[in-house]
Amino acid sequence: MSVSPVVDDSKSFLVTEAFKKATGRWTPAARNLQAEAEKNLSAARGADITIDSLGPGGSQMMSEGFTLSARDRLLAMLVSACDSGNMAHVVASLPSYRGLGRLVKSFMAWHVNQEDTWIHIPTFSITEVRVELLAAIIVGGGVRSPSRAVQKFGLAVYEILILQLRKEVRKP
Repeated sequence: MSVSPVVDDSKSFLVTEAFKKATGRWTPAARNLQAEAEKNLSAARGADITIDSLGPGGSQMMSEGFTLSARDRLLAMLVSACDSGNMAHVVASLPSYRGLGRLVKSFMAWHVNQEDTWIHIPTFSITEVRVELLAAIIVGGGVRSPSRAVQKFGLAVYEILILQLRKEVRKP
């Protein structure tokens, strides 16, 4: 048996009006929107991704390198969520596959030194992993970087990743 809610229009109006006058109400400004973060998807402006420290054995950690097809899958995910006005900029200025691979290795080097790891590095395959996990790993490598531009890149990928994950959850 299903019970449908009874909607009292007079109370709905009062609630709506009270919400409009609430002191803690937040109305996002243009700078809070996703399209604002998309301009940071370029790590090219003065960012040197090679400055990240991989630690001992970090460069030999993964048997498989970052591939062009992995970059293409990531790019497709990013572009699918981008504002149409930012699309050309994102495509033209996304870091190289080597730079993205460096972010993956940076995250993995950090990850293996944690007490509780959740990625099994010997069986991790960049070509087989879901693009959402790959993006999350790139975010982790980006935000751990000492370079502010690379950090911004990581946070911009994070913003798009959140949108992508919401779409995935809502799929039937």
